[in-house]
Amino acid sequence: MSYVQHIGWHNLAVPPSLQLVCPGGTYLFNVGEFSQRFRFEHRLSIGRICNILLTDTSTSSVDGLIGFMFALEATAIEKLTVFGPPSTRTILQKINDFYLHPCNYEICAREIVEGEFIELISENGLTIYGSLHKGETTKEHLHIPDASNEAKVSYLLKCEDVTGPFRPEEAIRLGVKKGVAFGILKKGQAVQIEDGTWIQPNQVCGEPMKGKNVLILHDNAIESLQKVHKAIEMCDKLEYVFWMHTTHNYRGVPNILNGITVVQCDMAPPQAELYVALPKQYHRNLVLNSHAPQLYPTLCCKADLSTTADEHCDLKNCSSERMVVLPPLSKYMIHPPNKAQAFEDTTLSRQLLQQLKGAYANSVMPPIEQHLMGGPSITFLGTGCSAPSPMRNVSGMLVHFSDTFAMLLDAGEGTLQQIYLRCDTLGEFIRTICNIKVAFISHSHADHHLGLYSILAFRKKYTRLNNDDTKMVVIAPKRLIEWMEFYNEHISPIDYVPVVSTSGMNYDMVDNSSTLHVELFEVEHITDSLGIKITHNDTGSIVYSGDTRPCDSLIRAAMSCDILIQEATFHDDEHDHALQRCHTTFSEALKLADACKVGTLILTHFSQRYQTIEFEMPEDCDNVIVAHDLLRIPIKAIRHITEPLMTATKAANKIFNEEPS
Repeated sequence: MSYVQHIGWHNLAVPPSLQLVCPGGTYLFNVGEFSQRFRFEHRLSIGRICNILLTDTSTSSVDGLIGFMFALEATAIEKLTVFGPPSTRTILQKINDFYLHPCNYEICAREIVEGEFIELISENGLTIYGSLHKGETTKEHLHIPDASNEAKVSYLLKCEDVTGPFRPEEAIRLGVKKGVAFGILKKGQAVQIEDGTWIQPNQVCGEPMKGKNVLILHDNAIESLQKVHKAIEMCDKLEYVFWMHTTHNYRGVPNILNGITVVQCDMAPPQAELYVALPKQYHRNLVLNSHAPQLYPTLCCKADLSTTADEHCDLKNCSSERMVVLPPLSKYMIHPPNKAQAFEDTTLSRQLLQQLKGAYANSVMPPIEQHLMGGPSITFLGTGCSAPSPMRNVSGMLVHFSDTFAMLLDAGEGTLQQIYLRCDTLGEFIRTICNIKVAFISHSHADHHLGLYSILAFRKKYTRLNNDDTKMVVIAPKRLIEWMEFYNEHISPIDYVPVVSTSGMNYDMVDNSSTLHVELFEVEHITDSLGIKITHNDTGSIVYSGDTRPCDSLIRAAMSCDILIQEATFHDDEHDHALQRCHTTFSEALKLADACKVGTLILTHFSQRYQTIEFEMPEDCDNVIVAHDLLRIPIKAIRHITEPLMTATKAANKIFNEEPS
């Protein structure tokens, strides 16, 4: 049995993606950012994926590829083949050199350079063809990032014909004995009976069933839809046409789509808001929000998602009478032909998840006075380490200094999507992205920077639409600056001011009438690891450790600081792991903060093996916050919320501990 499954549906949730699952393996079409975390939560195995097929090489198609290739190292695959337009080989080589060298499986690139459909894969009754064409690089749609390359690829999937229904009574009449011979005939192969006569399958089976054919397009631009003609010339009939991105109005689309089931993989706002990518995160946030409603978001539907700048077409104007927009995770059966139908999935329904909201107690945290809620704040976008998990995304924080100025401290994969989740409206999201004026990447481990590039790509789009020419200052290790140059040329255009990070570096930026002062210091992790001390009139001093063992340079930087954001990767009973991997344990973080006499200690970067973060704290310790994803801390209120927030965290932990991991 074979089916096409709808994975992603919106670039700010999980970018549009499909997977073809069949007996011979799983084929993945596009690997957008956040897809690894999405697959992990929904138990979508990656162990059988040996082929990835890209419809283009832009942000929405390839930003999850690096994390995905890391994850494949834990599987038994021996070879990964990536199909795509010209530049696919260059991108894979750069990824291998930058991140995976040496890799424990073979990586191959197959570039499609011809306009006609050419055979790419033929195995287990399935043949996949690819065809190249040129499309637009710049999209006016708010949720589709621009591309550095105009090449797009369409894929035609042809399933073999199937032998018709087996008629056992006819086989017996012709002298075929029950048993193995029946099975051979069912498979479409001839058998020889005792008198030497060969019995052919068509003698004992009904009319053969034609295999179903599927066309996958990058978008619904005219250049892409012309591939429908070519596909029908090759296979007479198409059962499904899928397109990843809806970029054009349907008026004027050829009637060639009549009789074909057309599946729109991306969803028009506000329909995209009907689904929740990560139900476990949504559930955990409901718990945290019920205990600390002013600090955790409600994750409501965005209030202003309908916008003419990003309007999808009117389905009534589509020339296909069978236009389908089913929920993510829905399956479209394509083989055997007699089982071909769509199965709708409701796992991600926001409406169903919202029914849980009343199940939790009212807030255990006293209300925060409104005048303390304004002004600078720190938002935690990812509080886990290594790889995304259902509980926590990987490292990322956003420090808001004013309504027009914010700084990003690390940006693991999925940071863009977490910012989107944290905002109540589309307008707030766009302003937040545009207001990020500086980013600091602590070191070159992938869990700290893979989410930066999509933020830069969307920021370039939004600032261009707003006629804003300010560029984000990116303070990062030299190797990441080199990757950004490559990304701009080969994946999606990005704007930035590069600043190579070095120990002892000082950097100043002006925010209206205030000055932001940045000082970098060496920490004990990998060779390019640095911590940062930020000083601003309205926030005081904030020190972020990055990944590190406790060390003298960190102690000097954190001495008497107002806020220390400190990694606390391991429980105390895993001290040996902390030593081996150059990380910090919970009690080491507490001792360091106490020795430095910091105002408030915020713990983050927890190992993904922990369902909850629990540890013994000294009785007189009332200045510690355990960060969870999407927590926003107003700096004016920080000394008022540490103790009640810890109480809320403990109450939430009781609920989390009763849940399966």
